[in-house]
Amino acid sequence: MHLAQFDISTAFLYGELEETIYMMPLSGCNAGTDRICQLKRSLYGLKQAARCWNKRIGSFLIELGFSVSEADPYLYVRSEHGRELFIVLYMDVGLVAATNHTDLEFFCRQLKT
Repeated sequence: MHLAQFDISTAFLYGELEETIYMMPLSGCNAGTDRICQLKRSLYGLKQAARCWNKRIGSFLIELGFSVSEADPYLYVRSEHGRELFIVLYMDVGLVAATNHTDLEFFCRQLKT
């Protein structure tokens, strides 16, 4: 079994919001006190950020041919021609296990794109 770990920097910023969220402008912004801002993307600190990110990475993995494990919703499995790839996620970090080193390297390249 071959292993690799990954950490997606600024992962929570990649999530797509499912609802409309407004916020006050940051201090130092010259927008004035009577204005509000609509968020177009997820931000760190939003209670929805982790869920938005998880949906995004889950969709990506399913597009790559993975399926969600019935035992754990954060475990993704892909099996082809007797070669298996397992990915377990925790927030913005993950662990990849593969029976074939070439499959592991290929997945890591796909993750970087």
